[in-house]
Amino acid sequence: MRKILLTFLMFIAAVPLWAYDFEVDGVYYDIQGDSNRVWVTHDGSRNGGCYSGSVTIPYSVTYEGRTYYVDAIFNYAFYNCTDLSTIGVEARLTYIGPRAFYNCTSLY
Repeated sequence: MRKILLTFLMFIAAVPLWAYDFEVDGVYYDIQGDSNRVWVTHDGSRNGGCYSGSVTIPYSVTYEGRTYYVDAIFNYAFYNCTDLSTIGVEARLTYIGPRAFYNCTSLY
């Protein structure tokens, strides 16, 4: 039984912290319920670091024929993205989560 539990816990540790709903132009989004609002997130990898170079957060994004409005940058969205150099924000953000840009050492 302990071996099964240990195997299960090791599997859970490999699962991403959160997932995204879709990706457009290299930016990951999470749909907020049944609304037409999305939050910027990351690819779900445990260490972040999925963004690099210059990233633009648009006012809106279209996915599968539906337009979504970018409302927020989720907690840890750019966490540990040490190669992220610039962020362009076209969106009207209502929220920027804690540690959204934590350890973005190239972002000035």
